[in-house]
Amino acid sequence: MINKQNIRSMLENIVEIVNKDPIGADVKVALFISAAISFKNNSLLHPFPKEYINADKIKDFQRLVFDLEKIPNFEELITLSMGGNASLLPYPSIDLLYHILSWPKYNLESIKKPEFDKILCLSQINTNIRQKIPKPNHIFKVKYSESGAELKFISKKVGMETSYAFHGTRFFNIYSILNHGLQQHLNKIGLFGEGLYLAKEPDVSLLFSPSVLSWDKSLIGGLVSSIALCEYINDPSHVKVRKGHLKMQVVYITYVALLIHLTAGSETKTFQLTMPNVRPYRPELYLCTPVKVDYTRNYYMTAFQPNATMKTAHHMLLYGCGEVGSSKPVWNCGEMSQENPEEESGSPCEAGSHSQIIYAWARDAPKLNLPDGVGFKIGKSSPIKYLVLQVHYMHKFEEGRTDDSGIFIHYTSEPLRKLAGVLLLGTSGVIPPMKKEYMETACEITENKTIYPFAYRTHTHSLGKVVSGYRVRKDEEGIDHWTLLGKRDPLTPQMFYPTLSNDAITQGDKVAARCTMVSERKRITKIGATNEDEMCNFYLMYYVEDDEPMDIKYCYTAGPPYYSWKTSSDPHLNHIPDDEASQL
Repeated sequence: MINKQNIRSMLENIVEIVNKDPIGADVKVALFISAAISFKNNSLLHPFPKEYINADKIKDFQRLVFDLEKIPNFEELITLSMGGNASLLPYPSIDLLYHILSWPKYNLESIKKPEFDKILCLSQINTNIRQKIPKPNHIFKVKYSESGAELKFISKKVGMETSYAFHGTRFFNIYSILNHGLQQHLNKIGLFGEGLYLAKEPDVSLLFSPSVLSWDKSLIGGLVSSIALCEYINDPSHVKVRKGHLKMQVVYITYVALLIHLTAGSETKTFQLTMPNVRPYRPELYLCTPVKVDYTRNYYMTAFQPNATMKTAHHMLLYGCGEVGSSKPVWNCGEMSQENPEEESGSPCEAGSHSQIIYAWARDAPKLNLPDGVGFKIGKSSPIKYLVLQVHYMHKFEEGRTDDSGIFIHYTSEPLRKLAGVLLLGTSGVIPPMKKEYMETACEITENKTIYPFAYRTHTHSLGKVVSGYRVRKDEEGIDHWTLLGKRDPLTPQMFYPTLSNDAITQGDKVAARCTMVSERKRITKIGATNEDEMCNFYLMYYVEDDEPMDIKYCYTAGPPYYSWKTSSDPHLNHIPDDEASQL
């Protein structure tokens, strides 16, 4: 049990460490927190504080993150400490902060800006190139204790030639690397095979370090990218140069300095969610990769910029999840594909947890910008705690070829009054051979909300000719009035287009969609995930004002031959625009 005397003693030590190098101490805390809130926290956060391991030897991440959230920023910490108000600080959080800052294996010493060039010159970058590359906002010298891997490196480099190069990795990986070295982070799917990849130029390494969330109370900001300057033993038998990259296997290497780049100080920032250089190992493969959202605060996604081509990816979906469907960094997530008992697979979101589609892309669709003041809320007061990128690959990749398709997500932490949501309308069913078929769906809005549609997207495979969506409102005489929301040829770029009507949709209204399919196949075509199957989807993107989006995320029917607008009794529909719904 921590008493007040203990907390006072710990605070004195913490304040001494912070006053000595505030930014260095701040980043040491940020490294720990970034690892703790990452989707790979179980493997990255090692060593793990023993106080958060229960009697069954299970790591209690929920309690750990709760206590991390209570750690004050350093200005508040020092103010309370110096003012004699230590009792206002939560004991477990201060104990945790003391554990992080006093961890002896390494420390970070901030380097003054006039000395930045001395660090960058160690890799022998050409002066002209050095003047053009992005300058880091902060550089920290890594100071190790004389133990473990660092002592081994020092002993091995005696009499050997050493060189310097840069290593790019996500910020949340660095806590583990500083504690255990780089050898465990061998890249198994790199362009030139297994190994550690370094570059002589820092801007090349920056490509492998997209911005990630660190500590929202950090003095340097909560969104950072990072690269490290490494010293390595230049052993020709293990160090290979390929197209300007250094690839190393079974080498001795150490971090010398940590370079921090901050996102430009604009209100809107960008996060890169892409496949980590995956190799689709068979045709018709769905792969998922997640990112854990910082759930200590709210964020609002305002634009989605695809990083993909239809030559590589058939389509991409961005899911918002309460929990993810796998603990792996990449997994097979083809929910509708035929199960293979030899393959481990899982859905994008864990069964029973919150699950919704936020964004969809196909057929070389361009960037989507939401209307001014509109955003998808994720994080603290949202059920979305993870974002999961799903990419559908139609073709197997050749050996040595990898892919980093994905999405650049634009977001802000400024609160928005207009919150976006997506309602996905779709069907099951079958399409008979050599026939035109209507695949139809409709649902009534039962929630007491007013939604304002602003964008729509259509999706089918090759048999789709027209996809249309409607708002259906019944008047006092029971007559349905159909307002066209959007209609397109689904084989044109499958982007989100502005709706043809922005009129409000309210409780009691219905939303309906039809896919007009024409089959010249001599076989039945079913709804399914592969290109030999079909899909019928109409995505309706909307916003609510000073309210939360609808709980309903999906509107599905059994489709033909079991469901149609004309035969449906729930909801019952009349005055159906048959011709308009199927003609462009």
